[in-house]
Amino acid sequence: MDMQASECNGADASTKPVTGELTFSWLFEKAQGYAAQSIHPKPSRLEKGGTWVGVVATGLGLLTAALPDSLFPAGSQIMILMGCLLTEIVGFLLSFVLMLKREGRQYIKPRLTHAAEMDGDFAYWAYLVDQLRAFPRDEREQRLRFASTLRQGMTERMGLVFGGLQKLGFFPVLGALYCSFAPGSGVTGPVRSMSIRSPLC
Repeated sequence: MDMQASECNGADASTKPVTGELTFSWLFEKAQGYAAQSIHPKPSRLEKGGTWVGVVATGLGLLTAALPDSLFPAGSQIMILMGCLLTEIVGFLLSFVLMLKREGRQYIKPRLTHAAEMDGDFAYWAYLVDQLRAFPRDEREQRLRFASTLRQGMTERMGLVFGGLQKLGFFPVLGALYCSFAPGSGVTGPVRSMSIRSPLC
């Protein structure tokens, strides 16, 4: 964990805002780095290449099958389709094997892998906390109050429109009314005359 923390410090030491004003843009960049950091290796070029080869071979096979037979010499269309199918299988199989080799450990030892992930996340989280402490306390509290106010207002507006566990919102009510009064719902009589008409019905 110390090694991971030192790597974080070394990677972002040049961007550490020792002086200056705290901004939400800087916070966004640090949060993106926190979400992107991982202990698992990234896909190799060979793995990505195998996937792309499979996708391209699939597209060529579908395009060849969609063209008329008159455009190809006798029997050549079948040979092209067989070649595309073989290339597709090899490409996807290679990508799948490399993916299993890269991510197999987290499925074989899930608890150990999860513990290692938590160690890495904690190291980066502690590094971000140290970065934030470089700013004055007043600036941090002002931006925290501002973000909390925006979040509370957005939560209230979203609850009014979409509802929540305590109450229904505007769109769920409209959906329930449409399902109740739509053609074929079984509603008849005077209530049927008030049904919501739709061009799709």
